[in-house]
Amino acid sequence: MPPTAIMAGVAWTTRRVWRNGLAKFKPTPERSDQLPLDHGLYRSVSTVRAATGSAAGTAIFAVVAVTGNAHLAGGIIAAILLLATWRMWTAGVRTEHSGVKIVGFLVTKRVAWDDIDHFAVLPLGRYPWVGHVLLRDGRDLPCLAISAASRPRTERRRLQVQRPIDALNAQLAKAREMRSA
Repeated sequence: MPPTAIMAGVAWTTRRVWRNGLAKFKPTPERSDQLPLDHGLYRSVSTVRAATGSAAGTAIFAVVAVTGNAHLAGGIIAAILLLATWRMWTAGVRTEHSGVKIVGFLVTKRVAWDDIDHFAVLPLGRYPWVGHVLLRDGRDLPCLAISAASRPRTERRRLQVQRPIDALNAQLAKAREMRSA
């Protein structure tokens, strides 16, 4: 595939994500008899912006590696940024048939629907708004892919985190309803 086609695809995806606000993609289920849950990826706009910036940095270093004098250094940095970009694009909370998969920047964890008490927005360190999965046994799993920048502390930034959390709580309620039926 030519590089212009790849960049056109990245630009289309970026426009779609920025226009829709909430970066939620719905992959098609493997089987039609699965639970009618809204399978998708939930993350904040800040995560999408970071992934877009990382993709731009990767492209710049790839161009430097190909055209500039620093072939080796540019290639190494481009490879590292490519890995970081991939992790940022996949980071978030994925809803699945059996539960949720919390994909972080370094670690991925799976949690069954029955183990989840609810999803909440709580502070974490210097971040005032971070999505958390609160488990029935009292444990707390933070999801940094659903977070907002610490400054400025505005209602708009809080809503960037609250919207995906509300959607996840709706999915949890639907999963409990389906399991009890």
